[in-house]
Amino acid sequence: LQGNAALAPEQSTSYEISSKNTTRFNSGAALLNNLSVAYMEVDDRISLVLTQLTPFQTYQYQNIDKYKMWNISTSHQFAYENWSAKVGLAYVGISQKMDLGAENSISDDSYLYSLQVNTNLSYNVPKWNTLFSIYYKYNGKQQQYMASSNSENQSEFILSELESYGWMDASIRKSFFNTKLEVTAGARNLLD
Repeated sequence: LQGNAALAPEQSTSYEISSKNTTRFNSGAALLNNLSVAYMEVDDRISLVLTQLTPFQTYQYQNIDKYKMWNISTSHQFAYENWSAKVGLAYVGISQKMDLGAENSISDDSYLYSLQVNTNLSYNVPKWNTLFSIYYKYNGKQQQYMASSNSENQSEFILSELESYGWMDASIRKSFFNTKLEVTAGARNLLD
């Protein structure tokens, strides 16, 4: 990881619109729905840029000349008695334009898209003041432009790709002393 003393400050504009709805049923169950759309544009965004893949990955803080991101996301949570289940989806598009200052060293500013899914299932045992939870998150394939050098040692950008992956976490949270103290124990990345 390399620092960079020549970074310029970021300037940004963002917009978000969202809609939330809660439906309560006679049985005591509740359904919470959320839909949101967001757009953000940043000049001189400070970001970690992958500058080398081999023999080991090297990152450096650099300014992204023009960064644009939009996403649409939705989440739905169902709660009934001691059970709660939630699912969320997000579709994200990111465009980044960088200029390394050399000939042919301007990155492509096309939007690159990825899908993210997250779920959560929990059960509360009031008698024990204990909450059992399991989480799963899926990150779809992600692409990004990486600064590199070609065979003539000229700066250029190449498209790199991170394969999709997911992870599952589980936890148990126990409250003590009238909820003045909470202890959580759990495990991460259960599916390796």
